[in-house]
Amino acid sequence: MVKHLSSLAILAVAAGIITAAPAARADAIYSPLTVTVWNGFGTTDTSYTADLASMPTGTPLATFTYTGPLDFANNVFGSTNTFLQFFNSQGSTNYTSDISNFSSSDTLSSFLGTVMSTPGESKGINTYMSITGSYTGGGSVSVVHDDGASLYTGMGYSNTVLSSPNPTSAIPTPGTLPTGTNTPFDLIYVESNGAPSDLVVTGLSPVPEPDSLLLLGTGLLGVAGIARRKLRA
Repeated sequence: MVKHLSSLAILAVAAGIITAAPAARADAIYSPLTVTVWNGFGTTDTSYTADLASMPTGTPLATFTYTGPLDFANNVFGSTNTFLQFFNSQGSTNYTSDISNFSSSDTLSSFLGTVMSTPGESKGINTYMSITGSYTGGGSVSVVHDDGASLYTGMGYSNTVLSSPNPTSAIPTPGTLPTGTNTPFDLIYVESNGAPSDLVVTGLSPVPEPDSLLLLGTGLLGVAGIARRKLRA
């Protein structure tokens, strides 16, 4: 009887892992995200609003795949404000290793050395970033950003979840995600006027990578096999 209950407990834990896995980290996105970056606009165009309508029409500086959490912060005032400082999260965590499939006329190292923005909103260099992917779940979401940020979901990104498109200091902007499975989203972020440059997202439930699901399934099959052997013992 004890052996029987132990085996059932093992299976219950395994079932719990399957249920909980997609929402294990609400502040992370495990499925590949497509990041498109425009840089250098603003010398003639003084509109830096972070929304779909303001997306630059010129050639992007870079396009790449990103698989880590959306947790970026360069809060060093007066820093050179490069993409390396942004993706290094102020040097505490290096997310540059999460970049793959890099597409640009320059190398990845050249991109990371590029300045995101310079002081002065009416001149210099600015960055517009579009991050697209999918989420599963719904409910409260928050984006801490410096400067503007907007989040859209659904086909054609027709649903506005949150919108704070104008340059600002680092502030949280809340929103509510519609419930869905593998629902597309587009997170727009604009960096202007020099450091700080922050983009921290919480509440987007991750869609696990296929490899992670395969590994999880293989492990659970092993657990189930152990449980069956114990039941026969």
